[in-house]
Formats: sequence, C-alpha cells, structure tokens
Amino acid sequence: MMEALRYLGYQLDADFVASLSDDGSLQITWVNGTPPPDMGQVQSAIPAAEKAAKTSKIKAGARARILARLPEWKQANMTARAVELVALGQTSGAEWAAMQTAWDWIKAVRAHSDVLELAVLAADDPASVDIELGWPE
Repeated sequence: MMEALRYLGYQLDADFVASLSDDGSLQITWVNGTPPPDMGQVQSAIPAAEKAAKTSKIKAGARARILARLPEWKQANMTARAVELVALGQTSGAEWAAMQTAWDWIKAVRAHSDVLELAVLAADDPASVDIELGWPE
C-alpha cells in the first residue's frame, strides 16, 4: 500500500504518516490537510507501483554490479585514457582492447537490465520475474 501511495504522488511524512497498530495492521494518518485518495485509486495503483519498485531494484542491481567491478573513479580514468589514445591514434593495442572489453561488459549488464525491466513490465505478476538470473559474469 505504501508503494501505491508513493506511486500516486503522496509523500511519507509530508502527506501521511504510517504506523503499525497493536494487531500489526498498517495505519495511515493523513496530515497537513492532504485529502486521502479513495481505496479504488490505491488498489488500481498497486500493480503499477509493484512494477515500478521491481524495476528500481533491477536498476540498482545493475549499478551495483557495474560499480563493484568498475568504480566511478576507474571509469573516469578509463574515459580520460581513451581520449588520449584516440588523440594519439593508438586504438589497436592491448590497452585499448582491455578498455573495450570492460565497456562491452558494461553494455551487456545494461542490456540485461533492460530485458529484465521489460519482463517485469509485461508480467501480470511482477513477483514472478526472477531478477537475479542471467547477469553477465
């Protein structure tokens, strides 16, 4: 329900506060005069909110994988070195090939992320899409 409310544009603490009641159920209290949505709006937003949350997880996973292998500082250094090599006309050596291999791997991770995101968007049940399978090594 929280994801659906965020998907509808409501902000936690600015528009509503959430707490758990004694029986463990979620309690929503609307603040600052924010009119609450009707339950039909919330229910209809749940599938889209679940898909948005899952695609966010996919994007975060792709980013984490890329940064684990090639942190931003390393990517920046490789970009600067590639510019130098191009300026020197040295785009056929081992150093260039190693940078190209790294870039090809990044593109493969990004492409796999895109495939998973499309699978989530096409799925009737986004939870059925396993987002941990098939990532490039």
